Amino acid sequence: MDWDGKTWSYSRVNAYLQCPMSWAFKYHPKYHVKKPRSEFLAMGVAVHDAMEYINKLRIEGTPFGDIEVDKLRNVLINSFTEQRMDSMSVDFDIATENELVATSLSMIAGYLGRYGGTDDDIIPVHSEYHMTTEVDKDIILQGYIDGIIGDNKILDYKTAGKRWMVGREFKELQPAFYSLLMGKDIEFVFDIMLKHKKIDFDSFDRRFVRVGVNGRDKAKNLIKLVADAVKKEVFVPALGSNTCNYCDYAEECNALICKCPDGDVNELLKAVGKDVER
Repeated sequence: MDWDGKTWSYSRVNAYLQCPMSWAFKYHPKYHVKKPRSEFLAMGVAVHDAMEYINKLRIEGTPFGDIEVDKLRNVLINSFTEQRMDSMSVDFDIATENELVATSLSMIAGYLGRYGGTDDDIIPVHSEYHMTTEVDKDIILQGYIDGIIGDNKILDYKTAGKRWMVGREFKELQPAFYSLLMGKDIEFVFDIMLKHKKIDFDSFDRRFVRVGVNGRDKAKNLIKLVADAVKKEVFVPALGSNTCNYCDYAEECNALICKCPDGDVNELLKAVGKDVER
């Protein structure tokens, strides 16, 4: 696992907050367990690649109506192919991949259908923009921004299995992290594409959140707290949380817990880390 121990991102901090032990299996060089990429993650990557392609066309001045579906399909196919060829292999066959391409295309078609009749939709001035900032001594925050609109508006694409609950956008930590990256107040735009097997123009949702100095302070404190906990190797499992139901490391986690019913799971993790099957 290639990690310098000081570079953090929103996703890496959020993963620790969800479950410290799962974080250790995913990110820590000593305990890392390599896992194939899931269908849902692979599709999320492919949709982001396709939206990046759309953003570049929009930045160049291409109207929505001139974006060719066949070219979008090729972008999706190429993305899945690259993921399959990557060192982190996917865990599904070509037939499933074809279904994922079709589902991904229908999600993006819903987005295009929602805004394809006008050219006054949000148009980024930057796409897939990489930023870094120093949070504290030996703590760096980095992030890839899906789109920057104007001076203070951030665009982020999400894929979801169902529509977000009302107000969920205000509970998300990501906007605060990107406000910290930008070093100023921002308006954060969530563009959420829902999984559908047929084209549905209602399979798209957009949410807005404004973030100020309080959000930046919260993000900064969270990063420092998580970085300190990782340095001390505090990797206790978040047992009973909803994340356990779909965690990629449930098997490894249960194996460790079964070995120490009365002991300190964190100490066991440190003791048998080298014995965890890789």
